[in-house]
Amino acid sequence: MDAQRIHWYDEMPEDVVRGGLSQASDANVGGWDGYYAQVAIDQGVNTVLTIDDDFERFDAFDTEVVLSPDEFTELNRFLGN
Repeated sequence: MDAQRIHWYDEMPEDVVRGGLSQASDANVGGWDGYYAQVAIDQGVNTVLTIDDDFERFDAFDTEVVLSPDEFTELNRFLGN
């Protein structure tokens, strides 16, 4: 929230992809979550804002889940899950 500017990350270097797969394996989460976590780590992110509590499994940054359990249930209902 206190970011001074948006940083667009448009790269997918092999070492980041491999690191992401390793992160996913270590945290027992999906590959994309591991990739996003690796990008956050590489970029020096302190806190990840998310609707996915899987990110709480990573120790390299703090995680703030922005939806309450009721809001998450409502979102799932809206998405048809």
